[in-house]
Amino acid sequence: MNLADCLKEDCVLPELSSCNKGEVLAELVSVVCAAYPALDRPGVLAVLQERERLGSTGLGDGVAMPHGKLGCCGGAILAVGRSSRGIDFDAPDLIPCRIFFCSLRRKASAADTWGTSGTWPGLSGQRPFGIIFSPRRIARPCGNS
Repeated sequence: MNLADCLKEDCVLPELSSCNKGEVLAELVSVVCAAYPALDRPGVLAVLQERERLGSTGLGDGVAMPHGKLGCCGGAILAVGRSSRGIDFDAPDLIPCRIFFCSLRRKASAADTWGTSGTWPGLSGQRPFGIIFSPRRIARPCGNS
């Protein structure tokens, strides 16, 4: 699976306006539901919030991957957001997250993973990812040097 096939340009947020985990989830769900009008916004948000209750999807090194499975989407959906100041997402290393990958899949999806690990790095130089992931464009969170 090519991740670029799952990502609509409208689902890329170069700068999140959110200040906390709940706002990040709501902002990502908002762009996903705008791009996929058949999705139920409260239902999608509830799926992500429930997943966060199981344990934080903050991975560390400034990256979080909120995700969930839906009964209604026809395939994989991806949204990407960036916060130049960083947002506490309860990551194990306590580093505020700056990059957010939101993935939504069908509950009955045969594949439980996004594919090979080489898929992610291969996208980093392509638009719209290149705009978000350029090291020069990512600022340190407030109060961190």
